[in-house]
Amino acid sequence: MGALEWIHKPLTEVSAEDIEDWMESRRGDVATSTIWREYEHIRGMINLAINTWGYHLRVNPTKGVR
Repeated sequence: MGALEWIHKPLTEVSAEDIEDWMESRRGDVATSTIWREYEHIRGMINLAINTWGYHLRVNPTKGVR
């Protein structure tokens, strides 16, 4: 899980590149479908933080993830 350092950043500092790096680090270890399923969980948690808990983010870091 070498690319998980971003998990310790404040949410306001997490970028799409952080998430993409993490996704890339998972390739070869798990199926692509697993990576996207995990990504959807992360996206859901960030949306919960924004929409329910009132986190104010300049940009949702899951936007633009390829």
